[in-house]
Amino acid sequence: ERWEKKIYTLTRLLQVTFQVTNRILIGMGLFYQMFFQGRLGRARIILDSLKPTHLWDDENNASQIAWHAMNALLCWFEADFDKTLQSTEIGIRLSESTGLKFFQFPTLLQSAYASLNNCDLDVAQDDAEKLERYRIQNAKLKSNLIDNYQAELELKKGNYALALEYSTRATQLEKHYGMKIAYALFCIVHAEILIHLKEFEKARETISEIAQVSAIIGSHILDYHINWLSAKIELEFGNTHSVLVLLEKALTIGARENYLTHFCWIKKDVSQFYQIALKYAIQEEYVRKVCAKRDIPLDETQQTVTQKPIQIQTFGGFDIVIHGKKIMQSRKAKRKPIELLKVLVASRYEWVDQETIQDQLWPDSEGDAAAQAVYTTLHRLRKLLGQSDIIERRDGKLRLNRDQVDTDIDRFYLQVNYVMRCLHEQCNLDQCQKMVDELQNLLQLHFLPHDSHIPSVLHTRAQLTRKCNALFERLKVSVDYQQEKNSFGLNTT
Repeated sequence: ERWEKKIYTLTRLLQVTFQVTNRILIGMGLFYQMFFQGRLGRARIILDSLKPTHLWDDENNASQIAWHAMNALLCWFEADFDKTLQSTEIGIRLSESTGLKFFQFPTLLQSAYASLNNCDLDVAQDDAEKLERYRIQNAKLKSNLIDNYQAELELKKGNYALALEYSTRATQLEKHYGMKIAYALFCIVHAEILIHLKEFEKARETISEIAQVSAIIGSHILDYHINWLSAKIELEFGNTHSVLVLLEKALTIGARENYLTHFCWIKKDVSQFYQIALKYAIQEEYVRKVCAKRDIPLDETQQTVTQKPIQIQTFGGFDIVIHGKKIMQSRKAKRKPIELLKVLVASRYEWVDQETIQDQLWPDSEGDAAAQAVYTTLHRLRKLLGQSDIIERRDGKLRLNRDQVDTDIDRFYLQVNYVMRCLHEQCNLDQCQKMVDELQNLLQLHFLPHDSHIPSVLHTRAQLTRKCNALFERLKVSVDYQQEKNSFGLNTT
């Protein structure tokens, strides 16, 4: 009953004070529902049906301003920033000429965000100063909207501490006001800042807050950001499988709903994820489309992914190629450093605890002696590979640097992921059959066949076999299902 009264009051305010038509009010409700649920295609259909030339004359300025505010918001998410600025300029001009100051602040804010999302930080800083002046002139304004804008601006400038200060104030105020969708959008910026500050547990808590809102309103746009932010955290910990799963979920939503930007767009971070997506064939067409729209150079992206200084072969033997030169034939390749490298290769860029390495390679050594053996062997391995940053070390754990090393086991999983997606979508089954045959032939060579004495090698070998067998069974079911549908003359689409 309380909400009904508020809605009625607001409706009467818009109708009587600002002369907004009933049709626009209904359209606004539908538009914002679709937008915040992340259904941009439907939002665009609704907005186009409300075009000013079809509905009202030039005197109905309030309705025109409302339409341009919605258009600016949608054009912003379509990464059409010129049209965003065009609509905001019209909205600002109409609100100033008619005295409808109610609409002035939203249009100013949208214009500022267009510059910020387009990574034009100089213009964004000028817009921030305009917003601050507007805040001073309007004491009753909800200043958390400006604080959230300032937080994202300072984040992109690299001032993380100041960004956190603005963001904390904005999210706390919005949580107090109780508007769930705005609170969730503020939390996206807050989580980004926490990730850059390496406050991962707090970032996870913030992402959980977003997930709670998404569960209530059913928002694709929030689900996209939840997966995107979670993938960033997993990337920091080197959890490759989790990164790929989360990234695929985010990009699948983005491809389906045609997201050409997102909240808190940071070009460097986006480029890094798109490199991973292209390497593992995740929504390639969509990724290339966004790269073209947002001026992310594809050639440089592909070179960064494919041209790594170290190539390692593990199926049917073990070979290391550094800048095109094999080193395994050299007598200088000592046994223990190579075994340490094999343990790290078997982990596939995941962090490996030093105690696990000690137990596998020095089971008869204890305490300080085993720890010293790991330290000495790591030093010898880095010297053998020629670069100290090939092996990363943090908090008593080791892993391979994914930016420096490429392995055939990664290419194995690349094919597995591609086949899984095709089977899920029931497409390219002939190609899937060929790829599964290739995977099975590869497994017959065995993963590190001469290293069965290393427990992690045996574990990875068994894991590869299980995954390939499960894939084969799923392919068989999909092919049988497809043949059954064809026999009944059903449309396979």
